[in-house]
Amino acid sequence: MIRPIPALLLWFLAVGGVQASPAQDAGIGRIISIRRTTGTGTEVELHVVKGALYNGSDVELFSGKSTVTATLRLSSGIDMLLEGDKVVVVLTTTGGRPIAGALLAERGKFPSEAAIVKAAGTIGTLNTAASAQAVATPPRTVSAERICPFSSTELSRALGLQFATGKPGAVNSMPGGASFDCRYAGVGAGTPSLSVDQIMMDDPAQTRGYLNTLAGTLRKIPGDADGAVLQEGQRELTGATLHYVRRATIVQLRVTVRPSDARFADLQQRLVRLRRVP
Repeated sequence: MIRPIPALLLWFLAVGGVQASPAQDAGIGRIISIRRTTGTGTEVELHVVKGALYNGSDVELFSGKSTVTATLRLSSGIDMLLEGDKVVVVLTTTGGRPIAGALLAERGKFPSEAAIVKAAGTIGTLNTAASAQAVATPPRTVSAERICPFSSTELSRALGLQFATGKPGAVNSMPGGASFDCRYAGVGAGTPSLSVDQIMMDDPAQTRGYLNTLAGTLRKIPGDADGAVLQEGQRELTGATLHYVRRATIVQLRVTVRPSDARFADLQQRLVRLRRVP
């Protein structure tokens, strides 16, 4: 049902044995990527690497020396996530923002990131050395043109909607790469927004298998040179979303329209035809 996570996004995974710990049964997750900001919080892709996580739980996000508290919200009809699940969730944070690569656990279960790593052990979960390397990873500089690769004019012509100039998000460094995003707000009442999320890797081989980590239903684009797929079947989280891998970079384009919107199918096809980056 759930396939193994590839090395690309879970470089922190390794093989070994689980060590006993007072918090051994606590649910532990890792944020794979940041999707978008909504009216209720931040939409992220989450991988449950140990135990179980519950809808409405108060959780803590650990990233190096930074700790952020949040409430975990799951899709309607889902009350619990189990080990191995990879799904899109919403985090309503207090005092900060979630970032890709952060560890997540029920609030009060762990005093630090190191304690989570120790509790998780190394059997298909977290590797202490990799986690330490992640904390020590120097920041990367990525050009504004790379983060926000489209002009508002190009997007408006290609998608048939009016967009404002893109606003770049933070660059999140990790061993062997970096992730970053750009948001283009829609201009005018009822105009959806567009998000461009990218994960840039130094080694192209680390992008292999990325599509296997995606939730929902994937519709392949026949003969596409970048292996592009349209992502559907995520209930209320579904948007017009295209994924592809190009030049050692994973790219996600997402327009915030629901399948019930009359523009949905047309926007899907327009995303497929949009100029590929990088």
